[in-house]
Amino acid sequence: MTDIPDDAEGLTPGSNLPAAEQREGSEPSRGPNNSKVAPDLASMAPWLQAGFLTLGILSAMGPSSVLFTGAAPSSSGTLSVVLDALTRVFASALIGWLSAQLVRAIATALDAQAKRVETAESAERLLISALGRVAEALERSATVASVHVAVPANPVAEIGKAIQEAKWDHADTLIRAFIEAHPDDPAGPRLTRELETARAVEARGLHAKLDAAREANDPDRVLDLRDGLRPLLEDEALRTLDQDLIRWLMVVIQKRLRGGTIRVDMVELATKVAERFDHTTEGASLHAALPTLRRSAGLCARCAKPYTGIADACSECLTPQPLPSFGTEFDPEPGSAEDDDRDQTFSLEDSV
Repeated sequence: MTDIPDDAEGLTPGSNLPAAEQREGSEPSRGPNNSKVAPDLASMAPWLQAGFLTLGILSAMGPSSVLFTGAAPSSSGTLSVVLDALTRVFASALIGWLSAQLVRAIATALDAQAKRVETAESAERLLISALGRVAEALERSATVASVHVAVPANPVAEIGKAIQEAKWDHADTLIRAFIEAHPDDPAGPRLTRELETARAVEARGLHAKLDAAREANDPDRVLDLRDGLRPLLEDEALRTLDQDLIRWLMVVIQKRLRGGTIRVDMVELATKVAERFDHTTEGASLHAALPTLRRSAGLCARCAKPYTGIADACSECLTPQPLPSFGTEFDPEPGSAEDDDRDQTFSLEDSV
């Protein structure tokens, strides 16, 4: 296979074929054309065979000339001369035939090699053509992208819009990028202060709403407001808030349990609290008691769907699962985790 050019002449911009291929007619030949040599050799084979046969006949005519002279040899001498002549002719014919077969084999090999070279060069041309089209497409796409890229908006205005829409993470990212691009611009520190002020104002407003929801004994509203406060608080402030809220929520759940009947809405509230506060001791204990609370409310201990049977879980949850494929983890045995949870004695009064 010929070498692919590495310089700038290898791929001509705006052309599907390389420049080297476009100059193919002006380049010198890289070697003999085997596709033309092979037919010539094949055509020489019959002449070569005929030539050797002729040489054999001429060689046999010398010793056998005594048969045509006046003094005839004896019968044994005549037989010897005839055998010698036939041997010469046969040997020459055999050498001619073998030589012809050898020449034909060489011609076939040269023809096969020529076809392989032609196939390789054709594949090379296709590859270079494809590379040229890829380069052209990339150049065209880069040009189109540079034409269609909109002029970026005013970064200060964009940051202000993000702050107004309470997109705190996005605004913080934009401010960091603006400060890195314009370290000496006084707008960077000013925007940082605006973001901190807006976050603090938003946090104070959510705190006030959260206190009002606690006064109104609305735990669902409290959970929603707590989720809104999470991105506005530092880690330490969030841990303090969670400790305060989990104690209040456990008191709310305890009061509802004292009613004697465990309702579905109370179980749903306990599930929300356990999911949000599973990093606390109270939340982990509540999460362990969820299967018992669900069964007491007429729900499945696993999926929390309505179920009033005598088993620990509904039939859908108790249906054996298919064996996992290679590389996956096995699920725990049905009922094992729930049995452990049911065996635990959970006291809401002790958790408060």
